[in-house]
Amino acid sequence: MAFGTILARAGLVAGATFVSLLACEALTRYTPLVRTAIARSNAVPWMTQDFYRLVDGVGYEIVPNATPEISNLGMRGPNRTLAKPAGAKRVLVVGDSVAYGIGVGAEQTFSAVLEKILTTYHPDVPVEVLNSGVAGYNTAQELAFLERRGFDLEPDAIVLAYCPNDVLVTPIVFKDGDRMRFFCPDREIGGFDPLWLERSSLLRLFVAATAGKGLGDETGRPQGVDHDSAYGALRDLVRAARDRGVPVLTVVFPLLAWEFDAYDASARQIHDDVATVLAAEGAPRIDLLTEWREIGAKNLRSLELRGGDPLHPNARGHEDVARRIYTRLVEADWLKLGPPRPPRRP
Repeated sequence: MAFGTILARAGLVAGATFVSLLACEALTRYTPLVRTAIARSNAVPWMTQDFYRLVDGVGYEIVPNATPEISNLGMRGPNRTLAKPAGAKRVLVVGDSVAYGIGVGAEQTFSAVLEKILTTYHPDVPVEVLNSGVAGYNTAQELAFLERRGFDLEPDAIVLAYCPNDVLVTPIVFKDGDRMRFFCPDREIGGFDPLWLERSSLLRLFVAATAGKGLGDETGRPQGVDHDSAYGALRDLVRAARDRGVPVLTVVFPLLAWEFDAYDASARQIHDDVATVLAAEGAPRIDLLTEWREIGAKNLRSLELRGGDPLHPNARGHEDVARRIYTRLVEADWLKLGPPRPPRRP
């Protein structure tokens, strides 16, 4: 076959591919059903330059005062001083979008509910619960946040919200000036041009459709995960806090895609791995895969996505975990609050 013929056929294939991509882009952008699915997906659209900024060490962080419910410290909740108020106690919550509370209001997050419970039952001691959860973070980023500025907040205790997707390699997509950036919890994949890519509905649909897929392989272990670094960050976080005299309570959140009796084997393996790491460090944990069995996954899923959100608990879930955290904090006496005083009935 002549070179010119091969070149012509390659050009036809490239042209047909380009036209097909344009057609798919038009379909995803202008078909109402697809457009609604993209809008309801939390995989990409809320990752915008106005809400996040690039920062060394952790990759990105929430811009302080980005919205009315974001504080001066770049956290979801009321404004706080950098230095802990005299005589007060502080609990610092670290985690990803589960801790941040996607799917519930700021006042419904377990951080906000926990602070309300502590204030109600221990009125003599001011207690602040700071929610530093950032969507897309993994444990390595949470450790980097603590070392960068979290420990400077002088927490008396840390609550680590751990989700099984923390050990998965899930790219986060957001704007960086006039570029579209893909940030991976383990490594930065880099920037992409031209500008139109950030407006691609086809790209958004692809990321939304593939997020969380392929949890495990035939071994039952998560795909593409370096376990030494994934769980090493968890050990390092607990040790870094311990070295500063700050205890860590890890709350392991289950994926809500399955009912708990039919929980995916590869996801269950992550729960077991986390338990092994924390047991070796003598660090306490609350594993909600066990604790939430009686409630049931379908009753805990956020309704943000049609049919339920497979990651984020609803307000009932946040309130329940807040009460479980409160019980463990009181039992451990980390905050030195004394016995609870139930509020008087009017």
